[in-house]
Amino acid sequence: MPSSDIVVRRLYKELIDKREKQTASNTKCDKYKHMCVIIDHNGEILIEGYNIFKTNSCETVHAEAMALQRLYFKFGKPKRRFNVDILVVRTNGGNSKPCINCLKTMQRYSNIINIKNIYYSHEDELSGIRKEKFTALLKSDDKHVSSYYRHRMRTRDIPVSDTSSSNSSSDSDSE
Repeated sequence: MPSSDIVVRRLYKELIDKREKQTASNTKCDKYKHMCVIIDHNGEILIEGYNIFKTNSCETVHAEAMALQRLYFKFGKPKRRFNVDILVVRTNGGNSKPCINCLKTMQRYSNIINIKNIYYSHEDELSGIRKEKFTALLKSDDKHVSSYYRHRMRTRDIPVSDTSSSNSSSDSDSE
């Protein structure tokens, strides 16, 4: 079985390359900036997802949520939970730490998957990828709120406190 870190670095590069090829041939791909893959314990991709922003309704679907939905549609509820890692990549550079809503979504799917590690692109890492245990992200006080949800909260006069360092650039988390 290949090392998870080696598999993740390979997949990270493959996702970036895939988006560059898609963008070169189709300008519609500019609408998504994040991709997510769910990886099984053998390092094989179970499913992919990407973010969608619907301009006509201002609705957004995060890459993690799409990948989890697609995984459920593909496999249903298995007899045994899958042991998986999740890789989230911001394909045009920057940080891609899963937001608090995506973490909640991942937790809701815990009846079909057992998430070990979350890998996400992060500009402060030499390799470009940060690895954290899923349980540590859930327990962390450093929760990330995406720009979409920050905007929605502000329009409803709900105080927003995002202490996440992945907010360092103004559009680093736009989905």
